[in-house]
Amino acid sequence: MNARSTAVLPPPPAAVAAYFAQRRSSLAGFTPEDARHNEMLWLVGACGLSESEAAALMASARALEAENGGSEPVAVVPVVQSPDPRCNACGQPFQPRREWSRYCKVNCKQRAKRARRSGG
Repeated sequence: MNARSTAVLPPPPAAVAAYFAQRRSSLAGFTPEDARHNEMLWLVGACGLSESEAAALMASARALEAENGGSEPVAVVPVVQSPDPRCNACGQPFQPRREWSRYCKVNCKQRAKRARRSGG
């Protein structure tokens, strides 16, 4: 999946509510197929991916699971780069070096870490 996906993250509250209304959640009879159904429902219904994008993302996650011997499940999380990335700490626009970068400088990352630790 490329970084220019059409996923909406975080999903709107209505999409999350629809997901929880439609997901399969009976613990007594929960199967791997139910888990795949819920994954697809989340990626397509809540995150706004196309079915083909969601299927490709799930296939890559299953391939990673097979690589590690199936001992650890791999979470399916779409990584979407904002068209106007901003630092999570100071709010300034910046050019991330990685798709998952959230801070413009080490100082901002440290400031956010301290704020999380202090509860603020």
